[in-house]
Amino acid sequence: MQQGCFEALSQAFSERMQELQQVSLLRVEDSIKEVQQTELAELEAHVRGLEHNLKDIKAYIAREHECLGQAQGAMHGLLHQKAHLEYIGCHLPSRLPSAGGSSAWPAPQKAQPVGVETAADENVSSNIDAAGQGAGSKVRKAAPRRYISSGELNSCSQYMRQRLTIDKVNAAIDDMVAYAEANRGLCTAVRSNSSKLAPAERKRGHALLNHVAGKEGFKGKFWFAESDMKGGGQLKLDKSGKAIITVLRHLGRLNEVRISMEGASQSFYVLQ
Repeated sequence: MQQGCFEALSQAFSERMQELQQVSLLRVEDSIKEVQQTELAELEAHVRGLEHNLKDIKAYIAREHECLGQAQGAMHGLLHQKAHLEYIGCHLPSRLPSAGGSSAWPAPQKAQPVGVETAADENVSSNIDAAGQGAGSKVRKAAPRRYISSGELNSCSQYMRQRLTIDKVNAAIDDMVAYAEANRGLCTAVRSNSSKLAPAERKRGHALLNHVAGKEGFKGKFWFAESDMKGGGQLKLDKSGKAIITVLRHLGRLNEVRISMEGASQSFYVLQ
């Protein structure tokens, strides 16, 4: 009986000792406590830094997501514009106006484009103003270069257009612009009494000034004479050239006026 009580007391004492050992393990000394507090503070600062970086990453992802939507919208617009430009490129006429003009006389050194007008069915009209060097110099504009479209050519009757092609007609318009600008340059040179003119050019320039340039319907316009068509190019005094003149008159690109000059009557054509 006494032995059993002793064994129970010994076991209880052993359990109490184990509890005291476990409690002693949890005991923290002051020096170790300071080290732990420092480590905990560093760990807390590190965690707060990670939280701040996480917020920055989330904000960056949100901005990129917003920019992605804008980029997709811009890409859609560019694809639409590309398709539109490809359509325009497929329907442009083969001949387009050049900004430099085709005048046979020296052009002003500084050219400033005023505007380019686009009519229906590939019809392109280019108007370019050239400003002189001096502040008080007059503004001069280039001759109207209004190409025709295939629809306009097809709208003419077969007997009128004959075997003309749109390229041939538009090439003839380039010739007309060259003739008209050459006449404008010749009249300007005669008016300024230029010494670079040959006697024949001076005589023709005076005749154009006296008989044509001052008449109603010619002032401020670009025009050329039927005799100008004797030069090389698509526009000639033949059956094809007359057909081109007829088509352009029908489409409102030309206005024909008969004028008597130097004892002979000839046709002059005003570019519209």
